[in-house]
Amino acid sequence: METLEAALRPLRFAAKSPKNASVVKGLESTLKKAGRLAPGPAISSAVVALASGLDAASPGERHRRLVEALGLLESSVDAPPADGEARPEGPGPKPAPMERPRTRSRSLRAAVAPAAPEGPPPGSRTPMARARLGTALEQVVGVGPKTAEKLAKKGLRTVQDLLFFVPKAYEDRGTMRPIASLAPGERATVEGEVLLGQSRMAGRGRRIYEVVLGDGTGRLNLRFFRFRRQMMEEKFPVGARVRVSGKVSRFGAQCQMVHPESDPLGGGEDDGPVPVYPDVEGVPARSLRSIVQRVAAACGQQIQDPMPDEILQRRSLVPLDEAVARVHHPDSLENDGLERMRSRLVFDELLYFQLALGIQRTRREAEPGLVHAAVSAWELRAKELFPFQFTEAQTRACTQIVEDLAAPRPMNRLLLGDVGSGKTAVAMLAAALVRDGGRQVAILAPTEVLAEQHARNARRDLEANGLRIALLTGSTPRKSRQALLRWMKTGHVDVVIGTHALLEPDVDFKDLGLVVIDEQHRFGVEQRSRLRRQRDDVQPDVLVMTATPIPRTLALTAYGDLQVSVIDELPPGRTPIATRLLSNGEAAYARIDEEVEAGRQAYIVFPLVETSEKLELRAATEAFDELRARFPRFEVGLLHGRLSSEAKNDVMTRFGKNEIQVLVCTTVVEVGVDVPNATVMAIEDAHRFGLSQLHQLRGRVGRGQHSGHCFLITSEASERLEVLEQTSSGFEVAERDLQIRGPGEMLGVRQSGLPDIVLADLVRDAHVVEWAREEADALLAQDARVLGPDLLPLRTELLRRFSHRLSLAEVG
Repeated sequence: METLEAALRPLRFAAKSPKNASVVKGLESTLKKAGRLAPGPAISSAVVALASGLDAASPGERHRRLVEALGLLESSVDAPPADGEARPEGPGPKPAPMERPRTRSRSLRAAVAPAAPEGPPPGSRTPMARARLGTALEQVVGVGPKTAEKLAKKGLRTVQDLLFFVPKAYEDRGTMRPIASLAPGERATVEGEVLLGQSRMAGRGRRIYEVVLGDGTGRLNLRFFRFRRQMMEEKFPVGARVRVSGKVSRFGAQCQMVHPESDPLGGGEDDGPVPVYPDVEGVPARSLRSIVQRVAAACGQQIQDPMPDEILQRRSLVPLDEAVARVHHPDSLENDGLERMRSRLVFDELLYFQLALGIQRTRREAEPGLVHAAVSAWELRAKELFPFQFTEAQTRACTQIVEDLAAPRPMNRLLLGDVGSGKTAVAMLAAALVRDGGRQVAILAPTEVLAEQHARNARRDLEANGLRIALLTGSTPRKSRQALLRWMKTGHVDVVIGTHALLEPDVDFKDLGLVVIDEQHRFGVEQRSRLRRQRDDVQPDVLVMTATPIPRTLALTAYGDLQVSVIDELPPGRTPIATRLLSNGEAAYARIDEEVEAGRQAYIVFPLVETSEKLELRAATEAFDELRARFPRFEVGLLHGRLSSEAKNDVMTRFGKNEIQVLVCTTVVEVGVDVPNATVMAIEDAHRFGLSQLHQLRGRVGRGQHSGHCFLITSEASERLEVLEQTSSGFEVAERDLQIRGPGEMLGVRQSGLPDIVLADLVRDAHVVEWAREEADALLAQDARVLGPDLLPLRTELLRRFSHRLSLAEVG
């Protein structure tokens, strides 16, 4: 007996677009059949009525009636599992989800939105064709309450949210790929014969269902971690020919797809472009796609475009409603039409972001600031403080900072530079110049290890020149802390270096003139704003630093409210660090033997402090005893973030004095740690780190007169890691890292308060970044607060997106 779910499959395909509804044969009889299978006489009779005369209706009317009927039918089905996804089989623990793409996947919302979801009273349901932009999804017929709950966890609560839930990719399912041609990382569709299907244990009590597919050119493994055995056996019987689509990855030497979409040959859902949406946990990909596309077809025409006509014309941008319709229902992937639709949505995302940052920048520039008088002779002061000459890039940065310090407006500048480029020296010079003018300086570091190193450097460079230096961390003894707080408040301390302890409510300065924030993205916005509120009269100047080189497009986007100084030159004598990719650590350990025998030192870095049951990775504590046995002639030390401050200080002091030759550690040494005698670093499980993080780590070696060597040890073949073998430029590494991980991961935006860049690819869309910055600057020059009546729709959308962030974005 045919089930309602089976009858819905061709209807879902037909409901995607008027074009699909025109090509499906016998649609009227199919819909009537589905109506008779529907539970409840009310739904059944309504669907049959909508189906009557359907084949003779116009394409638009046919599509509209089909969407409404499908909504009625699916309201009683509520998105059943698809593609074999179901609860895990077997008695073992629930399997961990497979690693999902790093693309951030918040919804990109619509143009003009009401403040809260609208719709009928709770408990009633709205047919999809009559839903409004603000209608809550839980009230829409065809979504279902359970599915609505899962969508809400993704931030998709209204029809509007779903309209702007943009596909992350497209698959051309009309083009079949030979299995032998597949490469990890790409999305593809293949056809083949099922050679094997079995449920088996995959370690740690986890049961998976594995299918082996062959097409004569090779074999492809299909892996399912959530399944019902009977469903899988029916779906993938040995000898059947099936079509599967999904993302290709590698497991050992074998290509695989994890939870691909699949169909028997001749029963494919699509033969053309298919949108691939960001994952929503608990909602199968096909069900999600069906819901989004039906909502787009039924409600997309309600979208109003807030963008001024002159901008649309100047940038040749398509109307917003057309862009939304086409990204959900692409006709073809072979022309630039789809790219134009996507560019419109990217432009909107970036323009609103730039407007928000620009408004904050304008507000700050209008505030009164401190004027530091003793800055004109900064070059002489630099020669007094440092036994070396600044590079041209350092000199350029110093000139820009000095101009800010002398101006009657608050400085809010980002100092951006590669590992070892000399940012700290520039910051120390700025601190000395501010103190020469009679004011105090706070330097905020993310870790005690880095704060203590800054304190050592400051005492070396500044204390000999008359400045009083203090260190305040969470480990500072209570009595010492109380005394230090009194000195800060009375002005008996010039430069205070510290961690989050500097942000405590009882910390107060007599005359704070400059705040230096190192690795600023590691602090929350509210945390950073506390130091800026130290003064009631004016804002202290702020210099933020990062050793993560950032491509210009990312700097324009993420730091559009900051002035940026770039140090893109290494000091003389710094040679590039030789980097090699290894499948095991023996060659790296042999090099450590050689280097330490010659009197130098080494780091061995692990991604974890302790062994994890969820991750099959070695940990620093676990490997420590093994490595002591491996290097019996050397002193081996252990450093990680869970050690007490006293223990960490002891280890770093001994390492700095060469009393420890091999330091086993975690990423606590990622930034700032400076031991010139260290020349070799081995990084275990290197595939677990981002490229920029690996570049930061390798920058800890080769900081003295001897060349540095870095070994990336990984059991996984990785084209990504080969980038580090090919270049020593942090800016090139960051460009590649941006392509792979996106700006959210690189900058830690969840901690910084910056919104996710959802749709834009800041490398691929560099020209759109420029457009958005230019248009935002022009709008703000015309109307600094976007208050004009002709800009009201734009401002409405801007406030909808950023009203909850604008007050914090000013902190940088």
